[in-house]
Amino acid sequence: MIVSRNKDNLDFIKNQIEKEGIYAPDSLGEPQMLSKILNTQEDKIMELENNNSSNINKKKTGKRVLAIAAAFVIVISAAFAIPYLRDINPKPVDEIGKPDLVDDSGDVVLAHFNSETEIKSLINKMFVRERVYEYNLAKSVEDYATENAEGGMGGGDGAGEDFGTTYKQVEAVDEADIIKTDGTYIYHMNNNAIQVYAANNGEPYKVCAIEHPSFYTDDYSEINDEEYNYSYSYLSEFYLNDGKLIAISQESNGDYKTSNECTLVQVFDISDVKNAKLIDEYRQSGYYSSSRMIGATVYLVTNHYVGIGNRDFYIPYCGVGEGQNSLDAECIYKTASPSEACYLVVGAIDTENGVQNKDTKAIFGASSTVYCNENNMFITNTVGQYTYYAGYNSEYEGKIQIIKAELSEDEISFTAAGFVNGYVNDQFSMDEKDGCLRIATTTYNWGESETTQTNNLYVLDDKLSIIGSVTGFANDESIRAVRFLGDTAYVITYEYVDPLFIIDLSDKKNPQIKGSVEIEGFSSLLAPVDENTLAGIGYETTQGEFGMTTEGMKIVLFDVSDPENPEVLDSVVYVNASSEAQYNHKALVQNRDKGYFALPYQQSEYVENEDGYYDYYDYGSGVITFEAQDGSLVITNDYVSGDGSNDTYYECTPRCTYIGDYVYFIDRTGNISAFDYYNNTENAVG
Repeated sequence: MIVSRNKDNLDFIKNQIEKEGIYAPDSLGEPQMLSKILNTQEDKIMELENNNSSNINKKKTGKRVLAIAAAFVIVISAAFAIPYLRDINPKPVDEIGKPDLVDDSGDVVLAHFNSETEIKSLINKMFVRERVYEYNLAKSVEDYATENAEGGMGGGDGAGEDFGTTYKQVEAVDEADIIKTDGTYIYHMNNNAIQVYAANNGEPYKVCAIEHPSFYTDDYSEINDEEYNYSYSYLSEFYLNDGKLIAISQESNGDYKTSNECTLVQVFDISDVKNAKLIDEYRQSGYYSSSRMIGATVYLVTNHYVGIGNRDFYIPYCGVGEGQNSLDAECIYKTASPSEACYLVVGAIDTENGVQNKDTKAIFGASSTVYCNENNMFITNTVGQYTYYAGYNSEYEGKIQIIKAELSEDEISFTAAGFVNGYVNDQFSMDEKDGCLRIATTTYNWGESETTQTNNLYVLDDKLSIIGSVTGFANDESIRAVRFLGDTAYVITYEYVDPLFIIDLSDKKNPQIKGSVEIEGFSSLLAPVDENTLAGIGYETTQGEFGMTTEGMKIVLFDVSDPENPEVLDSVVYVNASSEAQYNHKALVQNRDKGYFALPYQQSEYVENEDGYYDYYDYGSGVITFEAQDGSLVITNDYVSGDGSNDTYYECTPRCTYIGDYVYFIDRTGNISAFDYYNNTENAVG
């Protein structure tokens, strides 16, 4: 595109800008003008807010200013504009906040605010920049990542307990789910209530329901979205602990501009399950992201967003009972380079004696990826920049900032911060051992014509400084599963085949890839069977017309006794089948005492009819149980509920558990079934 630099055009733009109160330098230099545009927009926004002006006036003023700014940028030379666009990335203002953590080069990586005024000032600056990005000047990458949890055998059920528990990464750190059992009753979240079933030796029946005060309302009385009102409340998941049920739900009550999202924690006394009593409740602002439970303490993680149209709730809040209070500014921190107006809020709630808020802290600019063990929580925040110029070029470089929070008896303290390249895949990508954090990442390199990717594993010390790494392996593939066991990392990558890499971490400063083995398809979850054997749950793949596609569920058995020469011992494929365990580890059940795994699953497919359209057929759902026996995968039960004749999605099985010799599973409608693991004559295998 040829860009005109005609002086008459520049004079016209200059005059129009000055009508809006923006006085350009005589030189009309590009960097000076961009700076002037940013500062004046911020001044106008803050002036409007202080005068309580209407949202409509704000929008009109913002549009006029942005339209003039956009016109100016179109006129100026692209050759001059591009270098300066890099300089308006929304980095925090140095003078905002008091430094808490400084890296080896002296740069501030974490600071806490001194006042609400500082918080509001930073939010305003970010909103100004977001409005400029709408005109393709620059744009921050929205934070993303997934939770992380500690390595070790984890996952399975503790010896001596003859009933199932949620599959988890850290044995002493529980994770919430939609099904739990105490060995007598099975609790299942369904229809926005906790349904309670008596196990009754394989003949289960419903006992009662612990109701949640659910509601969902939409007010469409006004066609104009500005007047749109809504509210809702729904259960997310829950815990069982020492005669108590801790339910977590999402609430919202607001309108188009003043949405007030919060997460509710309710603690019930279920010593008499038929007469469950609400002890107390706790609310914390933001969308529910994740949680962990250590002993009787629930660590609740929420994402509190501050929208451009709504700054009524720009400070996170929390509280027990009916009263909630905003967090003190000293309890709110900011990351090195916040990319959006969002807080990650972490609250510690003691449920042993009533409900007590032990501590709550927030980090501005942090994403929702957390990893937690008994002593520490690690929070990751994607920093990096995505800038596009006139729609024809792009650059992307991603880094993860990791923040370490120590979890003491009564306090959450941020003690370290560091950076690594890339992005984590899921919660299994991080692990702490002997004071060192290990993290596996995939790095994406975005080019004009193609995107390349490579993979890394870093070891960081207790101050989160990198002390060792192995980088650049499995080029053009991405990480799909990770499992840390002791001083060994097992990493699955995938593009066309599924390589399993074994990485020796015994020398923290010099990690080494010892060996690898390939298999078609890929595993998305790795579960240790014993010290020499891993089970992989994932996907079968096939080459289609437009590339590789998944076509079913695959279970693989790996021999890892010789790290330099791992082997695939056996595999089983279920075509046209799927399981929540393929993307949610909580759906997997492990019975260590009896030596088996259980998977809920569903078989279905789309079949072309005579009219050329595709009909969906569901052939039933149920549970698969399997064992590793003498190097082979042995399917010990394949139990399908119902008649298998085109059941609906709502009748599929998302979860299963066990009590004694019986395996129980519940579909989405609340129907519960059971079978004897050792005497399943109705759906016998073989």
